[in-house]
Amino acid sequence: MSRHTHNASRLLATCLWLLACLALTAAAACQRDADTSTPPPSSAPRIGAPLPPYYFVPASLDEQIFKSPIIARATLKSATSTTKAVGSDYVAVQELRFTVHEYLKGNGASELLVVVYGDTKHATEDAARAAAVSSLANRITSWDSRQAVIFLRTHEHSYSPIGPTLTANNRALGFTLTNSPPHSSLEYGIDTLNRAWLPASIASSTVPQPSGSGDATFITGGGEPWPSTITLAELKAAIAKMSATLKEGQGVVGYEQCVGGKIERERVQRARRASGRMVPFQYVKTLVSGSASGTEVYKKWMNENEQEPAYHRFWLSGPDSALFESLNVDDDSKPANGYYRTISTIRPLPAGTYSVNYNMQHYTYMPCNFAPGDGLLQWVITTTAPAGVLHEAFFDPIYATSTGEYKADATNGVLEPAGYRKSGDTATTTIHSIAWKAQQAIVTTSPGALPANHHLDFIALDGTVSLRLDVDTVTTTANGGKHTHAWRICRQPWKAGDLFMLRIAQSGANLSGA
Repeated sequence: MSRHTHNASRLLATCLWLLACLALTAAAACQRDADTSTPPPSSAPRIGAPLPPYYFVPASLDEQIFKSPIIARATLKSATSTTKAVGSDYVAVQELRFTVHEYLKGNGASELLVVVYGDTKHATEDAARAAAVSSLANRITSWDSRQAVIFLRTHEHSYSPIGPTLTANNRALGFTLTNSPPHSSLEYGIDTLNRAWLPASIASSTVPQPSGSGDATFITGGGEPWPSTITLAELKAAIAKMSATLKEGQGVVGYEQCVGGKIERERVQRARRASGRMVPFQYVKTLVSGSASGTEVYKKWMNENEQEPAYHRFWLSGPDSALFESLNVDDDSKPANGYYRTISTIRPLPAGTYSVNYNMQHYTYMPCNFAPGDGLLQWVITTTAPAGVLHEAFFDPIYATSTGEYKADATNGVLEPAGYRKSGDTATTTIHSIAWKAQQAIVTTSPGALPANHHLDFIALDGTVSLRLDVDTVTTTANGGKHTHAWRICRQPWKAGDLFMLRIAQSGANLSGA
C-alpha cells in the first residue's frame, strides 16, 4: 500500500493520545491481601467505551502483553496527588501505590509506586496542583478494593509532553492512558480504551493470593478483540505464547520489531473496520490495446521524504495478476537514496477491463514474514482498441503432436475470447482454431466466414505486427456450418509458447495508436 501503511504504523505508535509513567521503587511496606470487605459498587461502572474514531481503538491483549515489560497481579494500597516541575512548567501527578501479589511478566519489588503524569503542562504549580486534585477526585474508583492485573509499559510505548527528563532518575514505566472523552488523561483501567487495569470479577477471599492458583477471573470490559473476562490461567498462557513467539526469532535481526509491527497493524485493521475504511484504495488506468509489454500502469518514486535502508516487497494478486508485473527499479541498488516501484504489462492486452491488487510488505515486516492483508491497492486497467477494430483476443499457440500443427483452440494453448459479432449481425461468429502447418496458416470459424475488407494482425510482445493475414486474399472452404480459411505462409509465423495478441480490423483503418 505504498508508504501509507508504514505511515499508519508510525502514526499509531506516536499518536495514541496516551501516557503514563511510573517509577518502580523497592519499598519496605509489607504485602497486604486484597480488601475483601468492600462490596461491589451499587451503581455499575462504565465498561467498554464506544469505539472511537480512526486509529483510536483498544490495544489487544497481545499488544498489551508485547508492550508491557511488567505485568503484575496487585492491589491498590493508596492514591494521592502531587505535581512535578518540567522545565519552567508543571504537570499534574497521581501517585498510586500497589502491593504486588505476583509478577506474571518481569519482576520487581513487593510494593510499587506508580507515578502517573498528566499530559498537560501548566504555567504555575498551583494550576498543576488543582488539576492533580481534580483528576484524583474524578478517578473511577469502583475497582480500587479488588485485586487486579496491571499492565505497565516502557516510556517509548507511551506519549507524553514531559520528554526524556522523565527517565532521568528512575526506571520509567507506566499505564497507557486515554484522553478520549469523557475520560481525562489520568484515568485508566477497563473503563478506558486501553485496558491496563483488569479488576478481579469478585472481591472475595477466593481471589488467589501470592501463590496464584490460576482460577481467578478478571474483567476486561469486552469489546473487540477482548473477551468479557479472562482467567488468570488464560492470561498466563497468553503471556507464555507471546514469549514462545519471540523466542522463535532469536538471532533474527529486526524480528521483535516485526512482531510489534504486526500487532500494531492488527489494531489499524480494527480501526478501519470500525470507521468504515477497510475499502482498499482504488486507482484506474487506461491503455491502448496491443501496447508493448512493459507498458507502465504505475510508477512511483520511493523515499521522497525518508530514507529506507532496505527495499519494500511488492507483489500482485487478483484475477488478472498474471498479465502484469511489479518491480523495484533502482539504477544503483541502493534503496536509501531512492528507487521506483512500478506496475507494467507483460504482454500486449486485448481490449477489455483488467483487475489487479498491488500488495506491499514494508521491509520491517520481512524478518517475521508478515504480509498485512490490508496492505494493497486495487487497480482497474481498461484497454481500448483503436477505431476500426472488430475483435481482439489472446493467442498463445502450442505444438499439437497428434496433428503436427502449431495451434490454439478450445483445448490447445489459449485463444480467447473466441467469439465476436459485427455491427448488424444477429449471430456471434466463433473462431474455433488458428494453426500453422505445412506452410499454411489456417483459421476455422462458424457459423459465418471472416468479414471481407478486414485483416488479422498477430501482435508480438514488442507491440509490432509480426504477421498480417488479409481476408481478401484468403482461400475459404465451407464444410457444413464451418468455414476454413487458409493462407500460404512459407515461414513459420509462431512457435509453441509464443504470446501474441490477435486483432481483426478493417483494412485501411488507422491503427497507429496501437
